[in-house]
Amino acid sequence: MDRIETLDDGTPITDAVADVLVADVYAALDRGAYRAIPNPHSQRSAKPRKLDPQARAALQAALDAAE
Repeated sequence: MDRIETLDDGTPITDAVADVLVADVYAALDRGAYRAIPNPHSQRSAKPRKLDPQARAALQAALDAAE
């Protein structure tokens, strides 16, 4: 099945039309028309990190001293 891609108004999407569309999107981004959406998958699952016993003891001592 051959399919010709067109815009809603029936304009065929050529390389020139695609270049204009891409330029419009980048111009809108430069103007701040869009905001970045944070990717929820960008951080791997945050798992607690294990500290070695000496580091844990030093951290606990520093926290106790701060109180």
